[in-house]
Amino acid sequence: MPQVTLNAKEWLKHLAPLIELPDVVIRYGRHGDSTSIEYTIAFNTHYYNCSQVYATGIQGNGSLTFSDIQKAVAFLKKCKTDDVTIRHSQGNRLMLQCGRKKMSIPCFDSITQQRVPTFQNLVNEMKNPAHAKECSYFGGVALTQDGEIRMNDILDIASLGKLVAKDSDFEVKMNQQEGEFAVKAFKTNSTSMFVSTELSFGEGADGTVTSSFGAWLLPCLNLLDKDIDTSVSMGNGTVLVAQQANKLLVVIDQE
Repeated sequence: MPQVTLNAKEWLKHLAPLIELPDVVIRYGRHGDSTSIEYTIAFNTHYYNCSQVYATGIQGNGSLTFSDIQKAVAFLKKCKTDDVTIRHSQGNRLMLQCGRKKMSIPCFDSITQQRVPTFQNLVNEMKNPAHAKECSYFGGVALTQDGEIRMNDILDIASLGKLVAKDSDFEVKMNQQEGEFAVKAFKTNSTSMFVSTELSFGEGADGTVTSSFGAWLLPCLNLLDKDIDTSVSMGNGTVLVAQQANKLLVVIDQE
């Protein structure tokens, strides 16, 4: 029977950061000599793709639709460090099993998949510029600077959540000449926070490029791993693109 068995902590690594989303569809199966899971989300605030290879635990090919991520996460937390098997069952339901504990969740049409084809076309164009030396474009707008950062420093601003208003605006700045990537959280008549990190291997236009984002920026960036080198691309008033070995994130700007 097609199913996926992973440690509860491994499931939580994928699902817990998505808890505010309406749903996610995880596809699994064999690709070449390896077995893996992959999921893609296209929402009004971001596009996100993640893939992960697993040596064991994946049986067959299929997909798992999580229409209630909050309940799935709550169940997985009760399983602690045990293995959890998840599969589709009769009646279009998702079955989660951990030892003698079971939970069944109804599945509905996915909201986060509706925009995936449109976003995927934009991502494919971004990955394959017309000329090798040309900068990337997203939706016809140039991402004029590129570089590499570590997410640790940037995500530290999220740990100061009590000092930053939940509805804060965010401003991201890149300067490849000066080797700096910075995020500012601010709200009129309230506290402002600023954090910066080194931008390595910078390329592109001279000067500083700036783009503005809403409160969705930090939850989106939290989808990325902290301790991994992250390639970033941005232009003036554009999306922010962040890529790690097995993750691609496009955060939609306010404009």
